[in-house]
This record gives sequence, structure tokens and C-alpha cells, in this order.
Amino acid sequence: MVMPHEYNTEQFYHTLSSIGDGVITSDLQGNIRFLNKTAEALTGFGMEEAVGKKLHQVFRIRIKEDMEGEDNPFQRALDSRRTVGLKRNTVLVTKGGLEKFISASHSPIKDDQGDIIGVVVVFREITAIMKAEEALRESEESYRSLFDNVQEAVYVQSRDGILLAVNEGAARMYGRAPDWFVGRTPADLAAPGSNDQVTIARSVERALAGEPQTLEFWGLRADGAE
Repeated sequence: MVMPHEYNTEQFYHTLSSIGDGVITSDLQGNIRFLNKTAEALTGFGMEEAVGKKLHQVFRIRIKEDMEGEDNPFQRALDSRRTVGLKRNTVLVTKGGLEKFISASHSPIKDDQGDIIGVVVVFREITAIMKAEEALRESEESYRSLFDNVQEAVYVQSRDGILLAVNEGAARMYGRAPDWFVGRTPADLAAPGSNDQVTIARSVERALAGEPQTLEFWGLRADGAE
């Protein structure tokens, strides 16, 4: 971030105040010079309390499940002279001890001569996003466990008849690896001359329309047995 020469300090901080994300600025020694209202709300520290403190005392971050904490993004931004981010599972520990998942960037502040005069941290809370992703992962894991532990063969098929997945029961029935089925059609599984393809096609159409179907299907195992 470059602070234009024609800006005075008041104008510069007024601009930062209008940003919707949390914003904290510090000097080259890491002493906080400013934080906006969003940063106050996210960290729990007010402007008067935070100014003069070290950045790491207010913007307290660590990697979730890693008590050793995050590396020093402030120093990395200064050393690299460019914007650096945080790892995905980084949490901000508020003044009250609450943990909030955040995304953040640390960028050098440069004057119009290109000299670095500080660092600006721009961050936002992503706790709701992280919780939604975790719930989705748990749901998928639960579904996969149920899918694979059903003893009967289970097939997942697209509307155009392509097999998308099968469970372990189907793999055992045909003597093949589950990946073998993906991209194939029921015709690839059928025992030659043993199925009424017209009846099967009609049953599949009704099933896709939401009507449960029961039908007999003869398949061909990998060893040639039906």
C-alpha cells in the first residue's frame, strides 16, 4: 500500500476507516498506529487501548490445533516487501479469549519514494464459512460411511445413464474395484442376453421421475460368472 504524498495523515486514516474489513496499521517496529471500527469489534481492543501496543499484542493469531502459533507475517511482509497472507486455519484470539477464524493480509506501507514506513493488516472473520465447510465435510464423511457399509450393491447414476459411483457392496458383487465403474453404463455391467433392456430403460426413467422401482438385473462379474 502506497501513501500518496498529497495525502496528509488524517486523510490517509480516514480512507482506512471507510474500509469494511478490519484494518490495523503499525510502524516499522510493530507499534500500532491505527485500527478502524471493524478491527476494534473483531479484536476487542479499542483505538485508545491499542495504539502504542505491539501488533502481536492486539492482533493475536495462531494456527488452530497448533499451540505454537503462526509464524510472523509482519516480519515476512517487511522482508519480502510484498503482501503476505495467513494459513487457512488461522484464528484470531480476541481480548476476551474468543477464537475467530480469519483471513488476513499483511502489506508494507510505502511512501511516494518507495520506502517502507510501516505495515497494514487487512482482515475479516470467516468463522461461519469454516463452520459450514466442516459441517459439509462431516456430512460427506457420514454419507460415505453409510454408502460403503450397506451390504447390498448401491449405484449412483447420472440422468444420462453414466455411473458416478458405486459402493463396496457393488464392487464385491462384480469382483472389480469401485473406480472401474465410474464413467460406464449399466449396459457395460450386463450379462449378454440376460436382461430386458427396454424394461430396464423404462424403470430408470420412472426412477428419475421420483417413482421407486424394483427390477431384476443380471450382471457379469469380472471372472465371467453371472
